[in-house]
Amino acid sequence: MKQDGEKVTLGIVDNDHLTLAALSSILRDLPWLRILWTTVSGDDAVDNCLNPGTRPQVVLVDMSMEVTSGAEVCRTLRRRSLPVGLVCMTSFALGSYARIAAEAGAQALISKTDLRGLTNAIRHASAGLAVQCPVDTSVQFPDVQSATSANDADAMDSRHTHHADENRLSAREIEILRMYSEGLETEEIAHSLSLSKFTIGTYAKRAMAKLHARNRIHAIILCEKRGLL
Repeated sequence: MKQDGEKVTLGIVDNDHLTLAALSSILRDLPWLRILWTTVSGDDAVDNCLNPGTRPQVVLVDMSMEVTSGAEVCRTLRRRSLPVGLVCMTSFALGSYARIAAEAGAQALISKTDLRGLTNAIRHASAGLAVQCPVDTSVQFPDVQSATSANDADAMDSRHTHHADENRLSAREIEILRMYSEGLETEEIAHSLSLSKFTIGTYAKRAMAKLHARNRIHAIILCEKRGLL
């Protein structure tokens, strides 16, 4: 929590370089805010938060990132019980990620184009408070204390929790398997999502590993049985 007169410290992670630069430029002008760091890597964001010297009060997280998704960043930080405010953002419809972000322990999900909403959510998250999603009132975002307390309770059965988290498919992994199930080839999926073929392959391999699938077709079948596609 910030003290009166102190600036809110912020970290920003978004693998779109142009978006990252634009957000940084705009937010740096806010007199009550200080950006500690920016990164295009979810893994780097986690490392920065684990280090007390580079840990911000709030992290602004893009939900749709290559390799490590925004939801994975949030879940990793919550597993470490770090009292960091998490504000997720997306360029897609909010309803696509609202429940995923809330369950990952975030305090808000805001459109990237809603600058007023982003700054409001950052202020609230710095005070440990949540901002509820206007497009889906059935989704309840937790405050920071609730998110970390829930994680502490889950830690009593840490092995089970760790196993469940590690094997939960991310939104991006499900999306890519769904596109494969519709008959698209790797190159077509990469072009559609503006990702590299290598990245698409990485997501597919992670999904197969989590599902303990023998191959991609087996993974698709398992997802269909679980109602994920």
